[in-house]
Amino acid sequence: MQAKPRPSAALLFALLSQLMGCGQAEYPLAPVAGEVTLDGEPLMGATIVFQPRFAGVTGKTAPGSVGRTNKLGRYELMTVNDERGAAIGQHRVRIYSHSPESAPVSDTDSVEKNERIPDRYN
Repeated sequence: MQAKPRPSAALLFALLSQLMGCGQAEYPLAPVAGEVTLDGEPLMGATIVFQPRFAGVTGKTAPGSVGRTNKLGRYELMTVNDERGAAIGQHRVRIYSHSPESAPVSDTDSVEKNERIPDRYN
Protein backbone atom coordinates (compact mmCIF):
# COMPACT_ATOMS: atom_id res chain seq x y z
CA MET A 1 0.00 0.00 0.00
CA GLN A 2 1.37 3.40 -1.01
CA ALA A 3 1.27 6.40 1.38
CA LYS A 4 -0.53 9.51 0.11
CA PRO A 5 1.51 12.73 0.13
CA ARG A 6 0.51 15.20 2.86
CA PRO A 7 1.06 18.94 2.71
CA SER A 8 3.57 20.23 5.22
CA ALA A 9 2.37 22.31 8.15
CA ALA A 10 4.24 25.36 6.78
CA LEU A 11 2.53 25.07 3.40
CA LEU A 12 -0.86 24.71 5.04
CA PHE A 13 -0.21 27.73 7.27
CA ALA A 14 0.86 29.84 4.27
CA LEU A 15 -2.29 28.90 2.37
CA LEU A 16 -4.57 29.69 5.32
CA SER A 17 -2.77 32.99 5.91
CA GLN A 18 -3.46 34.05 2.33
CA LEU A 19 -7.11 33.12 2.58
CA MET A 20 -7.63 34.90 5.89
CA GLY A 21 -5.79 38.08 4.97
CA CYS A 22 -3.22 37.61 7.73
CA GLY A 23 -3.04 41.09 9.24
CA GLN A 24 -4.28 43.02 6.25
CA ALA A 25 -6.86 45.78 6.75
CA GLU A 26 -10.49 44.90 6.23
CA TYR A 27 -10.75 47.74 3.74
CA PRO A 28 -8.60 48.50 0.71
CA LEU A 29 -6.64 51.76 0.83
CA ALA A 30 -5.35 54.02 -1.91
CA PRO A 31 -2.80 56.81 -1.56
CA VAL A 32 -4.37 60.27 -1.62
CA ALA A 33 -2.41 63.50 -1.96
CA GLY A 34 -3.19 66.84 -3.51
CA GLU A 35 -2.97 70.59 -3.38
CA VAL A 36 -5.53 73.08 -2.08
CA THR A 37 -5.71 76.63 -3.33
CA LEU A 38 -8.05 79.49 -2.47
CA ASP A 39 -8.37 82.43 -4.85
CA GLY A 40 -5.42 81.03 -6.82
CA GLU A 41 -3.07 80.91 -3.80
CA PRO A 42 -1.91 77.84 -1.84
CA LEU A 43 -3.99 77.39 1.32
CA MET A 44 -1.54 76.73 4.15
CA GLY A 45 -2.67 75.01 7.37
CA ALA A 46 -5.99 73.69 6.05
CA THR A 47 -7.38 70.40 7.34
CA ILE A 48 -8.66 67.96 4.68
CA VAL A 49 -11.13 65.32 5.91
CA PHE A 50 -12.33 62.28 3.92
CA GLN A 51 -15.21 60.45 5.63
CA PRO A 52 -16.38 57.19 3.97
CA ARG A 53 -20.08 57.25 3.08
CA PHE A 54 -20.80 53.52 2.93
CA ALA A 55 -19.73 50.32 4.61
CA GLY A 56 -17.29 48.22 2.61
CA VAL A 57 -17.48 44.61 1.52
CA THR A 58 -17.16 43.43 5.13
CA GLY A 59 -20.15 45.50 6.24
CA LYS A 60 -17.91 47.61 8.47
CA THR A 61 -17.41 51.28 7.74
CA ALA A 62 -13.79 52.09 6.99
CA PRO A 63 -12.06 54.76 9.06
CA GLY A 64 -11.88 58.34 7.92
CA SER A 65 -8.70 60.01 6.70
CA VAL A 66 -7.20 63.40 7.47
CA GLY A 67 -4.44 65.56 6.04
CA ARG A 68 -3.05 69.03 6.69
CA THR A 69 -1.75 71.37 4.02
CA ASN A 70 1.80 72.70 4.12
CA LYS A 71 2.92 76.17 3.02
CA LEU A 72 2.52 75.12 -0.63
CA GLY A 73 -1.05 73.92 -0.01
CA ARG A 74 -0.02 70.26 -0.44
CA TYR A 75 -1.33 67.43 1.71
CA GLU A 76 -1.24 63.65 2.07
CA LEU A 77 -4.02 61.70 3.79
CA MET A 78 -3.57 59.31 6.71
CA THR A 79 -6.34 57.23 8.24
CA VAL A 80 -7.24 57.71 11.88
CA ASN A 81 -5.54 54.31 12.33
CA ASP A 82 -2.27 55.90 11.12
CA GLU A 83 -2.30 54.18 7.70
CA ARG A 84 -1.30 56.03 4.54
CA GLY A 85 -4.17 56.94 2.21
CA ALA A 86 -7.94 56.61 2.32
CA ALA A 87 -10.36 53.71 2.01
CA ILE A 88 -11.46 53.11 -1.57
CA GLY A 89 -15.04 54.22 -2.18
CA GLN A 90 -17.29 57.26 -1.91
CA HIS A 91 -16.45 59.88 0.72
CA ARG A 92 -17.77 63.14 2.02
CA VAL A 93 -14.86 65.57 1.68
CA ARG A 94 -14.50 68.66 3.82
CA ILE A 95 -11.84 71.34 4.00
CA TYR A 96 -11.40 73.56 7.04
CA SER A 97 -9.06 76.52 7.07
CA HIS A 98 -9.05 77.25 10.80
CA SER A 99 -6.15 75.93 12.80
CA PRO A 100 -6.30 73.24 15.49
CA GLU A 101 -5.11 75.89 17.97
CA SER A 102 -8.53 77.53 17.59
CA ALA A 103 -10.49 74.31 18.18
CA PRO A 104 -13.42 74.55 20.61
CA VAL A 105 -12.61 73.79 24.22
CA SER A 106 -16.16 72.76 25.13
CA ASP A 107 -19.60 72.10 23.63
CA THR A 108 -20.63 75.63 24.54
CA ASP A 109 -17.59 77.38 23.09
CA SER A 110 -19.06 80.51 21.56
CA VAL A 111 -15.91 81.82 19.88
CA GLU A 112 -16.71 82.03 16.20
CA LYS A 113 -14.13 80.65 13.80
CA ASN A 114 -12.96 82.66 10.85
CA GLU A 115 -13.59 79.97 8.20
CA ARG A 116 -12.21 81.04 4.83
CA ILE A 117 -13.61 78.09 2.84
CA PRO A 118 -17.06 78.92 1.39
CA ASP A 119 -19.83 76.55 2.50
CA ARG A 120 -20.53 75.49 -1.10
CA TYR A 121 -17.20 73.63 -1.17
CA ASN A 122 -18.12 71.52 1.84
